[in-house]
Amino acid sequence: MAPDRPEPAATLIPALATLVAEVAFAYWPEGGLVLNGSVARALLVGPRRDAFLAALPQGRAGVSLRDIPLALMADDAAALHGCRAILRAL
Repeated sequence: MAPDRPEPAATLIPALATLVAEVAFAYWPEGGLVLNGSVARALLVGPRRDAFLAALPQGRAGVSLRDIPLALMADDAAALHGCRAILRAL
C-alpha cells in the first residue's frame, strides 16, 4: 500500500458502522442484526473489530447501538443450506 493512500479498511469500517446504525434505527431489530459475507467477516474479525465498534454512533432517542445484538455469520454457504432445507421440505 502506498504511504499516501489509506488502508481500504480505514474507509470501509466507518461506512459499515454507519450502515449498521441506519439499519438498526430504521428497523429496531430486537433480536439483533446478522451480518454475512466476506467483507463483513474481514472487517469484524481481529483488531478491526475494535475499530468497527468504536466507529458505531452513540445512539438515538436514548437507545444505544450497544444494546442491539450484532452477530457475524461466517459460513458463506449459509443461504444455500437454507435453500436446501426448504427444497427438502417441499
